[in-house]
Amino acid sequence: MLKDIGQKFPDQGISLRIGRLFGRSAGMRRPFSVRKILRTIVLTALDFAVITLTLLGLAASGRWPELSPLLAHFAPIAFFGAVASAILYLGGLYRRSWRFFGFWHALYLVFIFSCALSASWLSSYFLFGLAGNGIALTQLAVDHWLISSALALALRATRRAMRENHAAGTAARIAR
Repeated sequence: MLKDIGQKFPDQGISLRIGRLFGRSAGMRRPFSVRKILRTIVLTALDFAVITLTLLGLAASGRWPELSPLLAHFAPIAFFGAVASAILYLGGLYRRSWRFFGFWHALYLVFIFSCALSASWLSSYFLFGLAGNGIALTQLAVDHWLISSALALALRATRRAMRENHAAGTAARIAR
């Protein structure tokens, strides 16, 4: 197969040839865009807020008194949110287009949130000494995953609905 790629694009290196096979154009870079950078920062901050505020809300509920010494401080929760946000960024969540929101987008979002929260819970488990709290920690992790994934889905769906509403209002104004 690589031989066929070499015949199609003989003047480029192997990595660029494979990249061209999957849709990248040779020699074309995406232009620097402050708008995209600001969009990524805002979306990362929103996801960070969803993750940390959900965890703070669950900690304040009092269902896990054995975990309350850890959850009473903001530093472990901020660390948790930072790890999850970094995994979301590295997982490519913010490089995707969210102009359209369907079943596969929702499935991807739940998958990437599962990976990010799992990595955060594992790092917190080892870093903050949560070894003696197995059942309570599992219940908290599952509740946190359910609520934060639902909120992340709601954020994306709301953005899509606002975009459609704005487009419909613009079309109505043009039609008049």
